[in-house]
Amino acid sequence: QPVRHPQAKNPPFSARLTNTQDTWYAARRGAPSRTVTRQDPKVTFASPEDEARWRRLGSPDLSWGKPSSNDYDMQLRFLIGTHRYTLRQLLELPADEEKLASLLRRLFDEEKAGDWWPGKPAFTTCVWATAQDLLSGPSSPGTRSSLYRVLAEQPAIRSLGEVTDPLGRTGVALALTTPGSGEGAGESRLVVEVATARLLAYELRPPGRSEPLIQTAYEEMGWVDRLGARP
Repeated sequence: QPVRHPQAKNPPFSARLTNTQDTWYAARRGAPSRTVTRQDPKVTFASPEDEARWRRLGSPDLSWGKPSSNDYDMQLRFLIGTHRYTLRQLLELPADEEKLASLLRRLFDEEKAGDWWPGKPAFTTCVWATAQDLLSGPSSPGTRSSLYRVLAEQPAIRSLGEVTDPLGRTGVALALTTPGSGEGAGESRLVVEVATARLLAYELRPPGRSEPLIQTAYEEMGWVDRLGARP
């Protein structure tokens, strides 16, 4: 994501920092999970002039630190609104669109305004926030396909058609615009692989910007038989 000079309202240079994170979610209660962060860091300046300005400032460190690996044995929970679901419960979510939509609506109706700040959001906003976890998490292909259709039917969510994600893969983008100027305002996008309804990427564009401020690309997902293995 872009890096800005921390003490300047108008940043003196523009650069993009990319890195890789690997996460393993344990399927069994009590088994360890693992997250490895800040791998393969790379800084790309917007132009040679931006890099020159960075050098004139003393070439400040733009990285987020060294790679870090953390194992933990707590049972992981995935959020649907404020409702917490285990990995096993995610796998049991309905694969039927009508049943999934009914469940999401019921969970939304159970949400309390006091659990949200500054207040309880609209149903579309709540489902959109949930979608990033469900589409990228260990949910079934049927659940992902149904959730994609539920999202596409919401009046505030737009289809942008076929796009290319940060890794060059082709998918269909859904977009939701959040008004205002605070954190999270602007246009957020989910890029989905049509054949599998797997989430390829998430992007956030602040108001007035054509380029994303944040991009997360999901390179590979799948089941493995041991911690540290790859699909």
